[in-house]
Amino acid sequence: ARWVWTGRSQVLLPFAANPAFDLVGEELHLVSGTEFRVGVFEAGGVTRIHGVGLDPRGVSGDDTEVYREFVRDFIPENGWEDYLSALASPGLSDPSGL
Repeated sequence: ARWVWTGRSQVLLPFAANPAFDLVGEELHLVSGTEFRVGVFEAGGVTRIHGVGLDPRGVSGDDTEVYREFVRDFIPENGWEDYLSALASPGLSDPSGL
């Protein structure tokens, strides 16, 4: 997808999202999930799956401080709370994984 900055928000550029599927001969290639896997369907079932290994990456205190600085430098102050609250997300990698 492509995004555009309005001066206040970042919004999806209408009609610019790539389709999440493609037909290749007799195969349907379907992108799905947060890990961007491509399932190949042929003859009524999944014949193979392609993707990239996305093992969680540890996040250090330095990493989070760089992110905080980025937010303060480039995001309007009225958006800081939203962006900084992402640091408390359960989806953020465990720093002990370093």
